[in-house]
Amino acid sequence: LYRLTERMRATVTMRVMQGETLLDSRTEDIVALSRHEWGGSLSTPELLAAFVTPNDPGIADILREASDKLREAGRPPELNGYQSQSREKVWEIASAIWGAVAARRLIYAEPPASFEKSGQKVRLPSEVLTGRLATCLDTSVLFAAALEQVGLQPLLCLTRGHAMVGLWLQPATLLGVTSEDASDLRNYVALKEMIVFETTVITSEPPATFSQAIALGTNRIRADLDDEFVLALDIR
Repeated sequence: LYRLTERMRATVTMRVMQGETLLDSRTEDIVALSRHEWGGSLSTPELLAAFVTPNDPGIADILREASDKLREAGRPPELNGYQSQSREKVWEIASAIWGAVAARRLIYAEPPASFEKSGQKVRLPSEVLTGRLATCLDTSVLFAAALEQVGLQPLLCLTRGHAMVGLWLQPATLLGVTSEDASDLRNYVALKEMIVFETTVITSEPPATFSQAIALGTNRIRADLDDEFVLALDIR
């Protein structure tokens, strides 16, 4: 199964034997996914968290560059999560990570139709940073991985045909692993406990600023777009 590069249909037969005697058997048809493929929100949406890989080698490169950007801006270079107990410091760390990824000049790749329901193959961070091609989900898991590696707590936010990233500005979690109610996110954003940012604009030329990405992400969870909201997945 680990060697699969494309999804395939298969049949699994289970037999219970006692010596040479067949006690019972059952046969099920399954769909086996390739190892880099997420099955979509219609099956087990929580499995998307498996693609947030903070120990991917590419993440370390991004974080070193993010620290350098903080130093160049005259700010403390530490990527120390919530230790400062400052929302401003958390924002600065996320912004520096944004700048480090923006410097890679990634190229946008169109995701499959209805990927948020039926799933798609996911490029892991090293693959994105090497090939420079990324869908909205690819860039979202990249940012989530980088944020998690520095001790911050990200979310993956899925809307119809799209993916974004949320970030807790202080240690917190959703009430459940997932939430299908965009008003939850709006409330946290209004209380300045969370930001939501659009990741695809990192592929614009020139790349959008982090503040612009936040404005676009916040706009996507407004009340009149509730019917397009699919779910938020709290990675922690």
